[in-house]
Amino acid sequence: MREPSTPSPIIKREPTAQQIDMLATRAVDAVLGIIVTEDGIDRRLSPEQRERLFTEEILSKIPLDKYLELWRRGSPYFVSHITRQGFRDHSTSVHGGDIGKWFSGFEAITSDGKRIGSPLYVHGLRGISKTTVRAYLETSGVLQSDSKMEALTEYHRLMHDTQASAAAYPDRSALHMSSEYVSNKIYGTETGNEVFVVYPADFIASQFAFSFHGAQRDFSKACTDETWNDLFIWGEAAGTTVSIDAGIVFLPKDIAVDAETGSQYAQGIVEGDEPRLAIDPKRLAIFQEILNKHREVKDDDREAVRADIVVAFGENPDIVEKAFDSMFRFQRGAFESDASGQVWTSKDERGIAAVFHSVNRGEYAPDWFSLLYKRPEQTVPAQDYWERYFTRYPEKRPVHVVYYNGSPTEAVHKFMREQSIASTGEKSALLGFEKNLITNQREDERAWRGYEDVNRLAREIIEEQFAA
Repeated sequence: MREPSTPSPIIKREPTAQQIDMLATRAVDAVLGIIVTEDGIDRRLSPEQRERLFTEEILSKIPLDKYLELWRRGSPYFVSHITRQGFRDHSTSVHGGDIGKWFSGFEAITSDGKRIGSPLYVHGLRGISKTTVRAYLETSGVLQSDSKMEALTEYHRLMHDTQASAAAYPDRSALHMSSEYVSNKIYGTETGNEVFVVYPADFIASQFAFSFHGAQRDFSKACTDETWNDLFIWGEAAGTTVSIDAGIVFLPKDIAVDAETGSQYAQGIVEGDEPRLAIDPKRLAIFQEILNKHREVKDDDREAVRADIVVAFGENPDIVEKAFDSMFRFQRGAFESDASGQVWTSKDERGIAAVFHSVNRGEYAPDWFSLLYKRPEQTVPAQDYWERYFTRYPEKRPVHVVYYNGSPTEAVHKFMREQSIASTGEKSALLGFEKNLITNQREDERAWRGYEDVNRLAREIIEEQFAA
């Protein structure tokens, strides 16, 4: 707060950002300094201490070294949330669609208060008021209906219809995350160039109501079925939100990206105002040549196939392995280009040809398909791109940033090992925060926070909108 022109003893000055940093650091030091026992052995923080220290206010204000020191004294597990940044080059049959489409999710987050949020939050419900509920109805298309009955029907569908196993409102009011793995395979964007945020599991377990999607209820284990985010969390408000500054943002390090966009791919066909990916005819020809060369692959030829792929593409080894494996799964397939040389169609619905059909429709693409996309001519290491971005927009830089290479989940585990954030052998599935577990989303009122107020305001707004 600015100094008043005339000093007054009754004015209460708010602490500056630097003072808050100091206060948060001192709070952490005060507790960490007293948990070394008389025998000199460092002890884990108790659940009560973790609940007091692993808060958004403290985590978002302390430097990375102090953050990691605190995490070492807590539970050695993480929770993640992946963003979409770049051209989407892969998907799954469960969460398919948008192949080749451009996303700027992380940049949008850094421009919008550096917060991630639930579907309700993202679509405008930021707190409950007539203004925020109206924003949600407008963003969701309810108020664009032609009649009151149509609007009420659309609103009912929005609040109650879902293909998920969870009820619609709890599903959309929760922030979806993953425990002990990064769900890049189903929700990510660019293979090898993903952007995601990681939080200590203690932060999520102690500060939010939470529910696991499926039978497994354990922060110490990765979900055995990676077809969805396995963790739902709810805050006090209807639209759950968390600051990325309370976590550690992982950004790609060495992968070559376009100096202007940060993508590892060149912009291809433009549909309307949206850039799209394009297949590189030269890369496709090389891939087809390798495929035809090894049409009948014997066990003795496996290393030769792998070597051909590596020599031809020199790409991420994980992707090369997937391409290698695909050649044994798809022994048959034919494809050709149309007159423009951009869209590839199939003569045979089996094998790789079927994959091309799916990619053309923007529905599904396996990880290895990224081998075929066109690369930019002018590239820089991804870390250079992001450092230039943060230099240009310093207010958008997350408080804690780590640059990584390789698989996202493996990169997090490697980082934690290097920082000595490791298990002592003692495991607690819910980390001592059983009180925050929601076992039945349809009945627990914590999963329905704000529902009655949102419902009442939404109906009032619809009545007013179509009163004439």
